[in-house]
Amino acid sequence: MLANGVFTYAVLPEGQRMNVGNYTKVVSKHFGPWLQQAFWKGCRVHLVQDHERCLWSKTSLSAIEEVAAVDLNVLENYPSCSQDLNAIETVWRDLRDRLAQTEPTQMETRAEFLCRLRAAARWLNKNHARYLLKLCQDQKERARDVLNMAPPGSRTKH
Repeated sequence: MLANGVFTYAVLPEGQRMNVGNYTKVVSKHFGPWLQQAFWKGCRVHLVQDHERCLWSKTSLSAIEEVAAVDLNVLENYPSCSQDLNAIETVWRDLRDRLAQTEPTQMETRAEFLCRLRAAARWLNKNHARYLLKLCQDQKERARDVLNMAPPGSRTKH
């Protein structure tokens, strides 16, 4: 999750996959507190989600609505495969880069990897705070760049 310049994530227990039940649990446990931390009451929030089927089930959307203490609008008409328009894709790329920089020379356990992942996320939030905030605020610039791209469908700088 990315909002107001703060990147947050949740990790499923080992062996579990993302499905409607697990997504609903993640939303119930993490989404409400994250929204309250990232936004002030009364503000309008536009939520962009990936297009995975489990995120768009009635159960998942109801769970989001239940915990939202802000005026929340889940954007439904959004391109399904656009790294240029979805700022979180840029954050995932930067997180992968940071993980590559801190990659161990030997095989690591899942627990060691999760520790390194948490450290990488903290590092991004601390050292790239202004950049993460800009990613949350440059949607109009991103859309303009996509519309002006020649030839259409090419990648932008984002």
